[in-house]
Amino acid sequence: MKILFTVQRYGIEIAGGAEQHCRWLAESLHRRGHEVHVVTSRAADYMTWADHFDDDEEVINGVLVHRFPVEKERDIGLFNRVATQIDFHNHTTPISLEKLWLREQGPSLIGARTWLRTRGFQFDVAIPFTYLYATSQIATDSLHGLVPIVMHATAHDEYPFYMRLIGRELDQVTEFLCSTPEEADLLQNRLSGRARTNTVGIGVELAEPSDRNSILRTLGIPEDPYFVVLGRIDPSKGVDSAAKMFQAWRALRMSNVNLLAIGGRSVEFEHLDLGDGVYSTGFVDEVTKSSLLHGCVGLIQPSPYESFSLALCEAWLAGRPSLATASSEVLVGQTRRSGGGLLYGNESEFHDGLTQITDDPARAREMGRSGQSYVKDNFITDVVVSRIEMVLERVVSRFMPTEQPQTEI
Repeated sequence: MKILFTVQRYGIEIAGGAEQHCRWLAESLHRRGHEVHVVTSRAADYMTWADHFDDDEEVINGVLVHRFPVEKERDIGLFNRVATQIDFHNHTTPISLEKLWLREQGPSLIGARTWLRTRGFQFDVAIPFTYLYATSQIATDSLHGLVPIVMHATAHDEYPFYMRLIGRELDQVTEFLCSTPEEADLLQNRLSGRARTNTVGIGVELAEPSDRNSILRTLGIPEDPYFVVLGRIDPSKGVDSAAKMFQAWRALRMSNVNLLAIGGRSVEFEHLDLGDGVYSTGFVDEVTKSSLLHGCVGLIQPSPYESFSLALCEAWLAGRPSLATASSEVLVGQTRRSGGGLLYGNESEFHDGLTQITDDPARAREMGRSGQSYVKDNFITDVVVSRIEMVLERVVSRFMPTEQPQTEI
């Protein structure tokens, strides 16, 4: 098949969840013999959308990436002011204000609509990644009726998901690839059962680990026991509140256990002091990430907005237990299905979970083994990609175009 992905950012150094997920799937499908293209922005920073990459086209691990400049950088102050004026749930906000929010959300790409309308028909199927950004809106508007659209919406229960214009975007999708049953249920409820959803999961892989203590010394971090928070250090990810609760637990216990925040920082957190016993590593390579996961006491997942927690599964694949917020139905579902960890709903339960993991190593090992078996049974790359291929082949075989392809003038 000839497959077209659209995503807001794309590159080896892009560590965001949806972007990393997109690159994993694009490269996996290429390795299975498919011709894979990606339409994306030149941006590396999702807060500003500032052009970063210079080349219009680039081949990354066999995938042909088409980059377009952004129409304008994001003014985060204006974006936040617009967001405060929107009634996301009750649909009383004028459509013009929703359009303004979506425009300020970005990234809108110069020339992307024309490219998609004049070349999209050459592809067998399009896979927009994550419903939230303008790249998916551009793709659904330009390709609807021309090729089947199989979206990886990465949907979760957040305010923008309920906007009317987002509903129109989702209505243009042929079928959805979902990472968890909870995401599939959310889409079905949002679209009144009209959505054709396929729960396929995400492939989980870890590099071969190297010496943990050597890495800690290189990073300037004490060689004491530590928990890990994995992913982008961002206000929406709950890392700041988890760090504060961790410090309170550490002080009460007079413990030498540290917390490592592994991942790049957003602009708001660029100069944030996470406090005593909490260390920020910044972006790390795959070997370093794997080594730190294999060597940790456990993983903390405080993010309330997830369609699938890759961090949980990576920790479980490394045989480590988890402690996740119960405010996310997705995290609750993943944790309960796997048996790989504990859940917390408040600070007291957070402290209790840390204590159980540190004071009962036998139980911690048992949870780690249970999580590891769950990931190996369900989320090894070949298993997941085979599921996705079956969906794509079925959708392509049944699709009948309703729009005529356009040609470049």
